[in-house]
Amino acid sequence: MDETENRIRTYIENWLKKHHNVGESAGGSGHLGSVSLSILSTELTKSKDRIIAEVQYDISVETEFTYYPDNPPKFTKYNRRFEFDGVGELNRIHDSEVLSTNMEFDLPDLLDVED
Repeated sequence: MDETENRIRTYIENWLKKHHNVGESAGGSGHLGSVSLSILSTELTKSKDRIIAEVQYDISVETEFTYYPDNPPKFTKYNRRFEFDGVGELNRIHDSEVLSTNMEFDLPDLLDVED
């Protein structure tokens, strides 16, 4: 792996850690939690004037209430694309695509909305 590839991979990892607030924290009520990042794959595609990085990664959330099998860690698997110029300077970060999750969401039922 060359220096540019190393710099791109390091940039992506640091950006993802900051974007997803990776690390331990305490909520407003003082309960402890932890967010972790696992980069599953990074595929770099190079052309003369740009480098595209396709990254698949997992974000998992554990709290002091996490226990198996009833309340396992919450996870989401993402795919995200980063675009760099030919020398490895960032041009664009695309929106992520959720590939899978075990998170539960409370979404409003649109059929219950009154006109």
